Amino acid sequence: METVVLYNGTLVDIRFEYEMFRADIDGVHFCAPTRESLENAIARVCSAVRPEEVPEPLRPVSELLFEKLKNGKLEEKQEARRRMFELLKNGDASVIKYLEMLPNTPVSRDARYTTMMIGKKEFEDVSFEDLSQNVPDLVQRSKLMKELESRFTLNASSN
Repeated sequence: METVVLYNGTLVDIRFEYEMFRADIDGVHFCAPTRESLENAIARVCSAVRPEEVPEPLRPVSELLFEKLKNGKLEEKQEARRRMFELLKNGDASVIKYLEMLPNTPVSRDARYTTMMIGKKEFEDVSFEDLSQNVPDLVQRSKLMKELESRFTLNASSN
């Protein structure tokens, strides 16, 4: 036997007897071969059985992008940053507080040179693959990769 709560707060016991699902509500007997069909029949007559699943609250795009910026892989962080700047350019001021959490320090001379050599506008748009293909010196490449990762490390105020 299982108890189901109707929308009006009434408790209904659904039981399986004589190869049928059964329930009694206000002196009315309901029975059906499946639980779902019993619940559908009760829903048609009474004030519905199952409460509808509460949808996940809609979150602003800026919050979703911030989550990617905070927890995603490098590629996801780069895409989230790009999208945030697009939103800002299109007049969405809600992303400002998230973009302020990113480091605002100038990139190193090596990073600027590598960015120019690869043909990208900003160092933050350079991928690990770009560095692997265009920087043969392993020590220099590791240094640039570390700098690239640090460009997406959020300031302490984000925690």
